[in-house]
Amino acid sequence: MAGGWQRPDVVDWDDIQLLNVLKSEMRVAMKIQAEPIFHKITRWRQAIPQYHLGHLDRVARIDERIKAWPGLWLGGNAYRGVALNDCTEQGATLAELIADFIAKANSP
Repeated sequence: MAGGWQRPDVVDWDDIQLLNVLKSEMRVAMKIQAEPIFHKITRWRQAIPQYHLGHLDRVARIDERIKAWPGLWLGGNAYRGVALNDCTEQGATLAELIADFIAKANSP
């Protein structure tokens, strides 16, 4: 993936420029020297929503307020990351919190 909120111009790069930049970044980031076996370029101009300035402060206020309701958790892409990997990580974290809560509630 390339572009996004901080680099909206990338979506308009021609395919050769985009592919060359991505290959260069893969060489630096992952030490991949080989040419790709295949590639497919798909352009989604507004694929992943972006949070606005102050989002994390807003989430912190929400987290503080829901402490009044033990057993209530909020999750999903509206809070701590919109991408699939962010949501997966959040789901695992929430599952641990819920399991701990249930275990404590059921312990003598």
